[in-house]
Amino acid sequence: MLVQVIASGVCYTDLAMSMVPAEYGLWPKVLGHEGGGIIEKMGSKITHTKPGDLVLVSFDYCGETTCYNCSNGRPGYCPTFEKNITMRSEVYKLGDGKSASGALFCQSSFSNLALSGVGAVTKLANVKETDSVAVFGLGGVGMLALMAAKIRDCYIIVGVDRVQFRLDMAKSVGVTHVINTFEFQDLQVGLTQAIKDICKGGTSCNVDTTGVLDIIHAGGDLLDQQGQLILTIRRCIEGSALPKTIPQLIQWYRVGKLPVDKLLKQYAADDFETPLEDMHTKATIKPILIW
Repeated sequence: MLVQVIASGVCYTDLAMSMVPAEYGLWPKVLGHEGGGIIEKMGSKITHTKPGDLVLVSFDYCGETTCYNCSNGRPGYCPTFEKNITMRSEVYKLGDGKSASGALFCQSSFSNLALSGVGAVTKLANVKETDSVAVFGLGGVGMLALMAAKIRDCYIIVGVDRVQFRLDMAKSVGVTHVINTFEFQDLQVGLTQAIKDICKGGTSCNVDTTGVLDIIHAGGDLLDQQGQLILTIRRCIEGSALPKTIPQLIQWYRVGKLPVDKLLKQYAADDFETPLEDMHTKATIKPILIW
């Protein structure tokens, strides 16, 4: 499937992949794994969409009935998932005519055209209205976790960050409490006490997107007896979601339950250095390159 890219999100995964030295991988390479656009051409065996359709481009997985994770609705844990980050050589052409590697997450959408094998794309923790949730780190993933907790009507939702404009944004999407950790002299002690003042018996679900050890320790200390702490060590890949759940997310956005537009800031693709700097300085949550 050949997709004319309209827009592509910039993610910290792209930044990390860009810093891998040429000696450890194919170079030059085209990154970008949050692309959306219009189908220009497609193979004859694709039946679920057609040229001219608007699509979101997703990650790749085997989808076989013999694959335990794919057959149980967890394609992000498919044994073949590694092919999403092992880029292929000579997939793209640069402006000077030279070849570049690509197919990051089956798309490499920092490009006018993306070649994809799949088109269009709140379940791991499965929280509900009786749960109290704290989210540490309010970047794109953290803000969406807050919105998911709001959709599930959790009775306490705490947003934690050290950047005030992110906390203000969290208030605007319906969290019940926010905590600014900027002035805590002892991060673990201060955060633990602040959340205990809100949730006397502890929280039932904490989501860490920071990777900061003191925050992770606090997140574990704060859990009630049956609580869960969502970390990268639990291998939360692609939200444990199927790509086909995207229409549900779009519907939540349309009815105002998932106001992702609050997180976005658009940039011209030619001005890509500005969103990269804004991500480093925390001036924006989710930069979107417009092609």
